[in-house]
Amino acid sequence: MKYFLHDSGSFEDEKVSMLFMEYGYEGLGLFYTILEKLAKQEKPINTRVLKMQLKVGKKLEKCWAYMEDIDLISSNNGETSNKRILKFSESIDEKRNKTAKRVYQHRENQKDTEDVTRYNSVSNAPNSTVHNNTIIDNKLSIDPQRILEDKKEEKKKFTAPSEENVKSFVQEKFKTSEKAAAAFASKFWSHYENNDWKVGKAKTKMKDWHLAVNSTWVDTIDELKKKYPGSENTQVNGSPRRYLNSPDIYEPA
Repeated sequence: MKYFLHDSGSFEDEKVSMLFMEYGYEGLGLFYTILEKLAKQEKPINTRVLKMQLKVGKKLEKCWAYMEDIDLISSNNGETSNKRILKFSESIDEKRNKTAKRVYQHRENQKDTEDVTRYNSVSNAPNSTVHNNTIIDNKLSIDPQRILEDKKEEKKKFTAPSEENVKSFVQEKFKTSEKAAAAFASKFWSHYENNDWKVGKAKTKMKDWHLAVNSTWVDTIDELKKKYPGSENTQVNGSPRRYLNSPDIYEPA
């Protein structure tokens, strides 16, 4: 146990006073040190080991025997204990067990509440049809937090585009000719396909190919637009559209 409090007035105890009269502060020091060892262990300790740890010599051996005689400590079957600490330890164990039971019961009640709430929301839904396969076991109740986490993971998962996807995106967003878009798509797709869709010196997996087009390949697109002229950039308030770092964000030039 982490804390074992002995009374601040324990010196007034008759047996402790008897120990002090016989062996002074040395006897008290040995007694309280034994108490600390027993409290930390929470059970009886091998007597020989305890004496070795406390360096009990001939003089302290007599003090030890005296404490046993007046029943301050007990030695049975080669183990030393203190009745008060044993009783205190038992009460702590009992409290721990009760707390564990309360926590377990609380969790079970929470599960039951979640299941009932979910059942009511399903049964009260308008125009709902209940089928046999909608019955859910309590143990298999849905965890909303897990669903949100799964959705986040799905969002993060990168899917490589097809060459046609890249072509359509560039042609629509940058208003290029079909020929320029096709040439760019072939170059862009081949480059990243050969690199397993990894970017940068660290070769990390690409997260958003649209962002790669807008941030890294704009000069290439401009060159191909000059080489294969066709559709012009869409006008916004009389000014050509100029793209920033996101495919859906622009500002007048």
